[in-house]
Amino acid sequence: MKTWAEILSPIIGLPTLILHLWRTTSRSKSEYLSRKHASLAQYQEVMDWVKTQNLLLDTAQEIPLPPHLAQITQRGTVLVLHGADSRYCILMKTWIFFGSLVPSMPNT
Repeated sequence: MKTWAEILSPIIGLPTLILHLWRTTSRSKSEYLSRKHASLAQYQEVMDWVKTQNLLLDTAQEIPLPPHLAQITQRGTVLVLHGADSRYCILMKTWIFFGSLVPSMPNT
């Protein structure tokens, strides 16, 4: 079985990946935009803080952000991948919504 680092290393060329998703309603869009702006402005501060957490190499986990950064993500947490090659990848979820993905089924 491949590790997180083995799976993501060829895909992610940059040390930081920020993924933004939103649902199109006026309330959710305004919340999304404010968090998107904050996360884009403060991602380096989050990355610097993550590097001080002494995470083990080749691990992935969700960790709570400190109070002064917690408002920029939906849950106040950040998902961190610390690769075997010492690179970091962070995912800051700015908006989480309930939904479903339904694949198309071939006609039978």
